[in-house]
Amino acid sequence: MQNPLRTLRLRDNRTAEFAEYGDVDAKPVFYFHSFLGSCSQAALSDALAHEHGIRIIAPNRPGIGNSTPKRFSCMIEYADDIAQLADALKIDQFAIFGISGGGCFALACAHALPNRVRLLGVASSMAPLSTSQNWRNMHWFRRFTLFSFENWPGAMATFLWWIFLIGRWFPKWIHHQMKKKSSMRELNQKHLEGINDVLWSDYENVFLQINGIYGLINEVHLYFHWGFDMHDFPKNIPVILWHGRNDTIVPLPIIRKLAHHIRLHSTVLYPGGHLIFLTHIREVFLRMQHAWNEMDIPAVFSAAPLFLAPQGLPLISSHRSYYHSLLPYAEPRTEYSCARQLSF
Repeated sequence: MQNPLRTLRLRDNRTAEFAEYGDVDAKPVFYFHSFLGSCSQAALSDALAHEHGIRIIAPNRPGIGNSTPKRFSCMIEYADDIAQLADALKIDQFAIFGISGGGCFALACAHALPNRVRLLGVASSMAPLSTSQNWRNMHWFRRFTLFSFENWPGAMATFLWWIFLIGRWFPKWIHHQMKKKSSMRELNQKHLEGINDVLWSDYENVFLQINGIYGLINEVHLYFHWGFDMHDFPKNIPVILWHGRNDTIVPLPIIRKLAHHIRLHSTVLYPGGHLIFLTHIREVFLRMQHAWNEMDIPAVFSAAPLFLAPQGLPLISSHRSYYHSLLPYAEPRTEYSCARQLSF
């Protein structure tokens, strides 16, 4: 496979690095990588995207890889980078799929670009950390770490600088230690073997180049400053939410609160933890592709957004009523929930 990495010079002379996978003539999906991740994660979907006719554009956020760092004042400002990238690629409308920390940026871009984002997929996403309720269910050490990034960025920069220096001398050892202490422990050996190259590429793009330190600190700052209220999230953009029932990084009650503010959503709960976006990536992209295809049928969307229900279910259109699945088939391990079924 040829090198998928490309760069774009933005209006403020920053460089935005991105990778392209799949079918360049197909419907475009922007892939927003996780915190501590990079655009390399989208490589796991390359074969699937070619097989099923999906175009994936995966940008590295500022400070990651060769993307120039930038200190945004709020997360919604990042949407302008995506609009410039879409314009450069001559893409008018597109879908976005964001995983973990990238899910926040996906929601922010959808809010800022409601006429360009046709469909949104979010897996294992956080909610705004400016709201204390979204901290309550997190592990105390994770709360302390995020609080430290936001309130003592200088101290955290020093900590990350030491990781950077040690990583320069002992890159394999540091990488191994980080995998042992992270949510990668959720994955079995078969899954790990399939993604080891991607994990190493993520590590290089974040921890083995100096910009990665600033990228991480700036990104955590944005988790506290989204720049908009989820009550004002666009009512015309359908959102598919995926989450692991046993997620300890972003516990389930957080995604329930987030879903409560999204008018058009379908929530898919999997058994498992935070990394369901790695173990179920095929199902995720096929579900998004099917949802977009259904949206292109004139009978499905009219003046008010309508969803085409699976066979045997009626077509539904009401303020907070949604059908259980965006696909006419369901995997046995998956539970589908809608807004009325979730308790907040």
